[in-house]
Amino acid sequence: MSIISSIFYWFLDLHIFFQIVIGIVLLAVVYGIIDEVFGLSRKEAIKKITKKYGISEEQLKEIVEEVGRKYPKDLLNNKSKSTIEKIDETICPSCNTVGSFEYDITNLSTARFIGRKDFKEEDGITRNMEVFERTRYNVYHCNQCNYKKEIEGGKSKYTPKEIAEEGYRCPKCNERETVYLKDVKQLERYASNKEVEETTSRGTKTRYIKVMKSLEEETYCCHNCDFVSLATVTRDLD
Repeated sequence: MSIISSIFYWFLDLHIFFQIVIGIVLLAVVYGIIDEVFGLSRKEAIKKITKKYGISEEQLKEIVEEVGRKYPKDLLNNKSKSTIEKIDETICPSCNTVGSFEYDITNLSTARFIGRKDFKEEDGITRNMEVFERTRYNVYHCNQCNYKKEIEGGKSKYTPKEIAEEGYRCPKCNERETVYLKDVKQLERYASNKEVEETTSRGTKTRYIKVMKSLEEETYCCHNCDFVSLATVTRDLD
């Protein structure tokens, strides 16, 4: 203990310049020891991962960066588990090659007719239209054995009117911005009863009034294929 105290007081008696120099040297030595100890452990951790997948360190670095992680940092910190899971996702289910199974940016979706439905709009307009359901898929493929996998990514329902106005894909040929409103034809006019509610001093009263209605037919077509869809439109004229 006396030796340590002597060294400590000797250090305090030194000129400030020499205290700074000795301090820097000691810090460098400590840092070198720490770096050597943890550097070896890092190398061992990386070595275990490369051995697990049967790849080189250079290949591991490339795969880690491809999945959007930092190498080797994210293999050694609290993100290591999720990073390993990301690497596992790149293994082809068919040929088992690491780093070969990747997302295909190609958009894949299919559409099917599911029925007709009345859609009530403002101003007494009712459209009876076909409804289509489009299923989207996320596509993955292997760059080594050409294995492909399609994973369902979601479903959406559209009418021909929405497809034409928003430029969605044609239900038949799958092309964008090809469906359009080709024709509107008036079929007939007729008298009908309309239910209305009136508020009186005694409450709400329901009664029926005579109104004139028109029946129209809208034709939706595709510029690219022979897709055709008819919608009937009922309008209140009064």
